[in-house]
Amino acid sequence: MIEVPSGLDPTGCCIYAYSIVSDVGTLVRESRELAGLSVRALAEHADVAASTVSRIEAGKVSPTIETLQSLMHACGRELELTAASAGPSLAMLSDAWTNARNGETRPDFTRLRSFLDSLALDPDLRWPSVVDAPEPSGSDVMDNLLAGIAETISLAAGHRPPRWTKEIEPLSSPWSMRSTPRKMAARQAQTPRCLAERGLVVDASSLWRDPVTVV
Repeated sequence: MIEVPSGLDPTGCCIYAYSIVSDVGTLVRESRELAGLSVRALAEHADVAASTVSRIEAGKVSPTIETLQSLMHACGRELELTAASAGPSLAMLSDAWTNARNGETRPDFTRLRSFLDSLALDPDLRWPSVVDAPEPSGSDVMDNLLAGIAETISLAAGHRPPRWTKEIEPLSSPWSMRSTPRKMAARQAQTPRCLAERGLVVDASSLWRDPVTVV
């Protein structure tokens, strides 16, 4: 985990309200943009090659702690590293599905709900829980379901969806668990936007329980 001051006061000094950021590329880009610096300007201030800054922001290379400290200092921020216990991770759910006899994907909604319940109990874990990319599940439906969940969680937490979700191509035809036309229409109306855009018909209540009922 990496903790950095969440913003700057009007005088340009750091304000020490901390937020957790797990994606180093996103951290560097957002810090640079907040400081009003171009990639080239940040590189010059931090004494780092501009191509290196671009590759870090694109997630193509991982900077050393020293390089990251230099970049943060050039943005008017201070880097503070903390150790934290591992929390829930969407990446661990790529196997949360089975094949029905007819070959259709059957997501394990019990495991998915359990994961989302843990985030409801501790909202600070939402963004870190979806940063790491799951291994390919072997099912286009499951890959899209995990990506759609990650996108929904990210947007709700005020973050851009992690880069790995963009690598998952939406389904070519809509998918839903078998049900009556009436239930299907109800599910479709209650499907979160990020899931619907991926061709999934999964009502929110199949995944997200009312927070009041989560204990």
